[in-house]
Amino acid sequence: MDNLVRAEWRKATGNTILVGCTIWLYPVLGLGLVVLFAFLLIADPNFAELYEENVPSWTEYALFGWNAVFEELGILRLPLLGFIAYVFANEYQLKTWKSVLPGNRRVQVLGAKFIAVALFVVLALSIMSLVTTIGMGILNLIKGLPYPPALTPGNVGEFLVEFLLLGLLSFVSMIMLAGLAAFLAVITRSVAFSVAGTLIASLLETVAIRIPVGLLVNEFDFENVIYLYLVLPTYNISNIRSFIDTGEPYEYILMSDGPEFPLWLSVAILAGWTVFFTVSSMRIFSKQDFGE
Repeated sequence: MDNLVRAEWRKATGNTILVGCTIWLYPVLGLGLVVLFAFLLIADPNFAELYEENVPSWTEYALFGWNAVFEELGILRLPLLGFIAYVFANEYQLKTWKSVLPGNRRVQVLGAKFIAVALFVVLALSIMSLVTTIGMGILNLIKGLPYPPALTPGNVGEFLVEFLLLGLLSFVSMIMLAGLAAFLAVITRSVAFSVAGTLIASLLETVAIRIPVGLLVNEFDFENVIYLYLVLPTYNISNIRSFIDTGEPYEYILMSDGPEFPLWLSVAILAGWTVFFTVSSMRIFSKQDFGE
């Protein structure tokens, strides 16, 4: 299995244009944020004053990668989804499955892709967080400002626990999204349809469904429709993140006094979506004929 994961890693990194425009885009965005802050500190006295009154903390920016990509609208995760969909569908496009599968179990081959893309994404987001943390620290140093909280064993330990939990949540979320991409790839056998379908499905889940649900709940008092939103992956990812960050359920705006899911239920729902997509794609893949 290790060899298969390494092989998938090499194949993904071999496409420098794809990786550069999707995965490594995130560290570049982190650097761009730091540069923007530096420019505003120089060019805008009001911004500089506000910055000094609300000094950023290193714990905030050390989690920036996770929080940016897993925000509820899901816009920033679209390049990641494009990358994942391409990785799963490209074997069909290049007709290389016949050379990859002999000597390997199909479940292991597809599973290696799941693990490789998830590790790729977690690495990119970790580097994004590292870039923003160091960059904001340099800005604070130049301005002569502190960079709270203090590096005490308690603060560092508390941060590491939160960082690892969010990293684990990101890894599982990426496996779930990879399952969606793989499901579309094994059905369509097309890079174009897989990428487009994955992006459309993500936008439907994060944006399009919320609009009619919000209207039905707030304008027509169909309160039970809110559960259509609450069972979706994005809400439950946000809810788990909220429990990790604050110990409290996520406050969503579609229904101010609406129901809230406990942590265990959100974990179960996210796990259910992950199992559904991964198992469905593997079952279809295991029965496909690549002899033609």
